[in-house]
Amino acid sequence: MQFTRKFKALARVTALFSGIWAAIGGIVATLRWVAHPDGSLLTQVGIDALMYGSLGALAGIMTALVLARAEAGRQVERLTTRRVALWGLIGGAAPAALFGLLALVFGGPIDSLLPLIGVGTISGGIGAAVATSVSLAAKRSIGDSPHAPPTHTLM
Repeated sequence: MQFTRKFKALARVTALFSGIWAAIGGIVATLRWVAHPDGSLLTQVGIDALMYGSLGALAGIMTALVLARAEAGRQVERLTTRRVALWGLIGGAAPAALFGLLALVFGGPIDSLLPLIGVGTISGGIGAAVATSVSLAAKRSIGDSPHAPPTHTLM
């Protein structure tokens, strides 16, 4: 049962990140189509939403795993919000940093890192925001019933 709850938490964080990034992809595709209308808007939105959503899923998995491993055995309610936000920032920026490192290792040009820096910054900000909201929600739920023992522990 404990194992299943961990996977549900991982799936929730991943879905949240993926949804946010898919929405960003849809907005980017729409703006690009308005500037240069060629092809179907629906196709462009679908493709970009899928690509950005996949990036979001990677960032969500990384954020959940980084937070769970860094704070293993500790209760979410007992962690400071600032600390949880820092782990969210690191986990959110990790996929872009990994892709940038791979590009450098395999001889990619330095100019190709500029988009990855932008994506890493945005993803890190989303990671910090999501981790902070999860932390605040966990603290609020335990604050509603002061006599109940905390049940939210990290992996």
